[in-house]
Amino acid sequence: MARLVSRNTEAGTVKRAPTFSLRGVSEPSSEEARWVKWLIGMAVVLLLAGFSPSPARGQVYSASMTGRVTDPSGAVVPDAKVTATNTANGFTYSTTTNAVGRYTMEDLPPGTYKFSVAATGFHTSVRNEI
Repeated sequence: MARLVSRNTEAGTVKRAPTFSLRGVSEPSSEEARWVKWLIGMAVVLLLAGFSPSPARGQVYSASMTGRVTDPSGAVVPDAKVTATNTANGFTYSTTTNAVGRYTMEDLPPGTYKFSVAATGFHTSVRNEI
């Protein structure tokens, strides 16, 4: 309910802004006020996180290469050095095979690569245009 309060002075009538009264509604307790502030804070954090400039994993501009190195008889070759060289810029990425001959190269920029595999006791194998 709004009421307008006025009073007479020598210069004239002064009017105050309306005041409001909410009957049956009490002030929130300090616990309720903290809860509301926490909810508003979390909403702001979630909203800002949604506009984060960091890309999601599905938007990453890179590739990976996984394989297994074997000899001509099909036996695995552990500790072989696998090297990928980007033919456009010459950047080189290297890894070694594990005990079962597997290797993984992650976060390779897309492009054309020259792959080479070198191991003790074997000739170096090279594949171009991969």
